[in-house]
Amino acid sequence: MEELVVAKGGHKLKETTVDPAAELDPGPPKFDKGGELTGPGFVTTIKASGQARTVAKAQPLSKLTAMLGGVLHRPVLDKTGLTGKYDFSVEFNIDLRGLGPPPPGPGGPAPATAPVDSANEPGPDLAAAVQQQLGFRLAGAKANLDVLIIDKAEKAPTDN
Repeated sequence: MEELVVAKGGHKLKETTVDPAAELDPGPPKFDKGGELTGPGFVTTIKASGQARTVAKAQPLSKLTAMLGGVLHRPVLDKTGLTGKYDFSVEFNIDLRGLGPPPPGPGGPAPATAPVDSANEPGPDLAAAVQQQLGFRLAGAKANLDVLIIDKAEKAPTDN
């Protein structure tokens, strides 16, 4: 487990200037012609090279910790004490070498693909990017987590 904490020197986020009424507009994030978010949203793009970019507008840090947890494959808890909504972006590299080819499809085995070597791409890994670009640090921690164990499931419904 990791904890997201404010690094020395403070965080580099800026509180959002998005009108709170715009947050009530349902639907996907909206972009301008340059590809930048114009309203509330949280978008992560990943290139085949492993370069990734996350952009957020009017988002709480819970969105960032959820994304971090997904990329790191372990829980990330927000220990920053920040409760507002923020605009931020972070660019980082993901090591795609550990990801194998997709599983075989219904038509037979998957086609052979060349491995992507993201080690040659410039840019920081996720932990370094979060510290350099956002002013947060990922600190290893131990904590108790609730776990649900299902020991039996039956396909046929039963009477109550």
